[in-house]
Amino acid sequence: MSKRRQAQRPSRRTRQPSGLDVATWRRRIESLLTQDKSREAVEAAKQCLKECPGVEAEELAIQAYTARILSLQAHGMHQEAQALGSIVRERFPAYQSQFALLLQPSGLATGDVEALLTELATAEPARQRELERRLASTLTDPAMVAHTAVLPDAHPLKGMARAVSEMFTAVTSGPLPAGALVALDAIPRQSLFAPWKLLIRALDA
Repeated sequence: MSKRRQAQRPSRRTRQPSGLDVATWRRRIESLLTQDKSREAVEAAKQCLKECPGVEAEELAIQAYTARILSLQAHGMHQEAQALGSIVRERFPAYQSQFALLLQPSGLATGDVEALLTELATAEPARQRELERRLASTLTDPAMVAHTAVLPDAHPLKGMARAVSEMFTAVTSGPLPAGALVALDAIPRQSLFAPWKLLIRALDA
């Protein structure tokens, strides 16, 4: 193809303003949502926000993004839901807490430690045990629990994590002084940190 013909190739067209008002956009977006077309609803909401910036357009965007995230979660696409949620929380900081709550199921499904701890902090005992079992299979570093801002400093789990984290660092740095392992005595056998306790004692043997 000659340079002349290449130069005549039309460029990709940019989307032209639709001229619609917010009320019309609302009807269009809500219609898409009732048809379970959340992806199309998000695209429409983005265009609405671009053409008609304001509170109403922002609320429509939040409505569309919420529906899209719920749809992704319903189809087991939790990583995609988390990725989209991160974008939304960055673009709409006023809705941080709303989307943090919405994304909790995805965090739990993907083994997100912070999500697990957030629910664990207020869960009933039976649910706590279930979450601790899930956390035990996910956690690779007790320091993640020891230094989390999700749990209060006085939370028993945080105290055990701190003890394990400090002792593990110490035992892998050199011989422990006599009596140092007493700090681990408060960790019960059924604790999610019990395997770490046994590992530290084995390393110190």
